[in-house]
Amino acid sequence: MREIKFNFYNTRTREYTHWNDSNVGLNFSAFCTHEHLRFLQYTGLKDKNGVEIFEGHILSAFYGTQLTSVKWNKEFGLYEIDLQLSGGSEASEELLGNHLSVVEVIGNIYENPELLKV
Repeated sequence: MREIKFNFYNTRTREYTHWNDSNVGLNFSAFCTHEHLRFLQYTGLKDKNGVEIFEGHILSAFYGTQLTSVKWNKEFGLYEIDLQLSGGSEASEELLGNHLSVVEVIGNIYENPELLKV
């Protein structure tokens, strides 16, 4: 069973707080009541460099030729990324786990939104 981890991004202070199931001092339910917090759950996966991948991370894929963000698909119960199809503007939703050898965490959607606008 994988460790349960969250990063909380505070939209007011623009800071991260890390929580996992071994943090006795942090009360998870206390975080759940704040509207200014964004929850980013650990996917249980790591990028090609061994960096833990959380929801909302921006990934560089295929040697920097594509940028994408990680999101949860409620319908299928899995983490996915949007990849641009070669030569076109259409996006293809792909299972994150299928691309771990070619993705690298380069930021997140809250601190680095400009990365996805390129």
